[in-house]
Amino acid sequence: MKTQVEPHPVHETLDSELQLRIHELMVKTRTAEERCIQMFKTADGWFWIGAPGEEAFGVPLGLQVKKGEGLDHDYLHLHYRSSPILLAMGAEPIDMIRQMAGKATDPYSQGRNFVNHFAIKKWNVVPMSPVIEVQYSIATGTALAQKRHGGDGITIVNGGDAGTHEGDFATCMIWSTRPKQELPVLILVMNNGYGISTACGTSCRRRLAESCWCTSLPPDASPVARS
Repeated sequence: MKTQVEPHPVHETLDSELQLRIHELMVKTRTAEERCIQMFKTADGWFWIGAPGEEAFGVPLGLQVKKGEGLDHDYLHLHYRSSPILLAMGAEPIDMIRQMAGKATDPYSQGRNFVNHFAIKKWNVVPMSPVIEVQYSIATGTALAQKRHGGDGITIVNGGDAGTHEGDFATCMIWSTRPKQELPVLILVMNNGYGISTACGTSCRRRLAESCWCTSLPPDASPVARS
């Protein structure tokens, strides 16, 4: 007996062409990451960190970014698991390969940074740091500039759940939520069950919502608390 499968609600809001585009970009991202993994295993690249498993979130986000340069456009302060966002914005997989191989033709760092550390001035992609979570405190700067400038550009910052233990995350939360001075910043926290290579069960003893105590956001209403 066949089971009747009900269509997911998202199918009613996304046309088939867009669904295919999202799927194509997800596959492209995973293929590029797998190629980088292969390069690491064959010593064609000396270090790999990437974004497998986050394609379904990153690709739709990348397609919605207001891409451009300057305060009228979105600013992106990202971490190393952001290749789905960048490829959806129009970055080329071959440039990931160049950075993985440490080539001078790498357009993001001329081969001087880790793979998936993007920097694209014309798209407001702020240079990524290999230091964990510093992007959160830096993001408040562009968000504050955008607030003073006006317009509908926002600052987008992402990171991992374990990194919320860093003071930079608290800095971003406090500066973004000051009463009557709230900043146009979208804070994204992803939890894949690990902090680098340490299981969250041994490194994360609190709920992320508890990080909101120092801000004006109630834990039960904060978008971050539901990340």
